[in-house]
Amino acid sequence: MNSKIEARTEAVKLALNVEGVTSENIIEVSEKITAFIIGNAELPESFNSNAEMQALMAKMTASNPA
Repeated sequence: MNSKIEARTEAVKLALNVEGVTSENIIEVSEKITAFIIGNAELPESFNSNAEMQALMAKMTASNPA
């Protein structure tokens, strides 16, 4: 997982499969799962998979003007 959003999404999916989880307690259960998954890891809130490519293209454009 590359971000907290991805961890939360996966936690909700996992929480749906836990016996006894209802619409009233799914948030609580998924928050516990998220905390377990993330642990002490430092993750950004969101992840842009194209960020590295965009940075590279910006450098290439800046160093090679048309």
